[in-house]
Amino acid sequence: GHEPVEIPMGGNSSLFKPLIEKVLYPFPQPPRYNHHLQNLVWIPTSAKTKTPCLFFHQSLASLLVIYCHGNASDLGTIFFESQKLANFLNVHFLAVEYCGYGICHGTPSEKSLNENLEKIFEYVTKTLKFPPERIVLFGRSLGTGPCTRLAAKLSEEKRKLGGLILQSPFTSILEAARNISMAAGFLIMDIFVNEKEIKSVKCPAMFIHGKLDRLIPHTMSTRLYQACPSLKKRLLLSETADHNRFDSFTDLIKPIAKFLDDFVETDETADPMKLVMPATTLESKSFSCHAPRYKLTSPVKRMASDISVTQVIEVKKLIKKEEEKKEDEKESVILLEEKIEVKKEDIKEVKNEKSKELKAGNNPSFKNTFTKNSISKI
Repeated sequence: GHEPVEIPMGGNSSLFKPLIEKVLYPFPQPPRYNHHLQNLVWIPTSAKTKTPCLFFHQSLASLLVIYCHGNASDLGTIFFESQKLANFLNVHFLAVEYCGYGICHGTPSEKSLNENLEKIFEYVTKTLKFPPERIVLFGRSLGTGPCTRLAAKLSEEKRKLGGLILQSPFTSILEAARNISMAAGFLIMDIFVNEKEIKSVKCPAMFIHGKLDRLIPHTMSTRLYQACPSLKKRLLLSETADHNRFDSFTDLIKPIAKFLDDFVETDETADPMKLVMPATTLESKSFSCHAPRYKLTSPVKRMASDISVTQVIEVKKLIKKEEEKKEDEKESVILLEEKIEVKKEDIKEVKNEKSKELKAGNNPSFKNTFTKNSISKI
């Protein structure tokens, strides 16, 4: 991994460090949640420290998504987004908090973010015994840094990983900062060099970016996609998304579900697998790892069986639209076929008329009449 961020400004570095850290890691202040947040778990990342995470369990899930959120967010701001992804993708979902963000102690840095994610991955695979080939790392914006680093490290160590999803990724923090202001190049050293790390990633990989993103250009996703050596990779560039606004279903749920079906889930990993957090990770009595939901029978392939009422309505509307679209297409095909049949009948009638005329031309009386009339006119 890389060293923590340094400020290469000689003796004055201490003067600029608080400002630079505030720019690099603008966590919400005050935190957008407390110790009583539903679905909050505390995962041990050292002998003395635990990291707060959001955990959503799905009874029929076969995969686990470990999620690293974007900047200017914490577990409180991404709660409903995480719940929605877990439900609609039908996956176990574990969202990781960063040091210094929310109610997580410590100082945010490249080193602390990388180490925390790696320790949580080790806890899930070694302590909870969840197979790494069933785990997908999902990073958004800042979160693409630690996710790409861990995916690269696992590939370098010849260890398994189900997949990697990067939403609005950057090639490096320095290059992303320079896209906003060239002055940034004189203040910080390069960290989270995704373009270098992605060259080691061999697991299935997906890159999602909005073409309207003015903070991190979508061309950075294209470059990462091209640099990634994985044989199973996919690039999605949304015409309508920017850095913060994505259509949940069109830009995320639908394409991610297809990616998981096509590249991650195999015959060996298709069966549901339980993932239960030990009692030691539950700090609050109000915790509920699987809130009651309502059942939905849906033709969507990776749709969860237990989702909320509002999500049921949303899904039904989307399904109805798709069905209406298919019906319209069928009607168009039927109309076209009817037109073709009419044309065929017209052609048949024309052929019959021509055939009658030809037969009339072979009649001897017709020939004699034609000859006499022709001669009389000469």
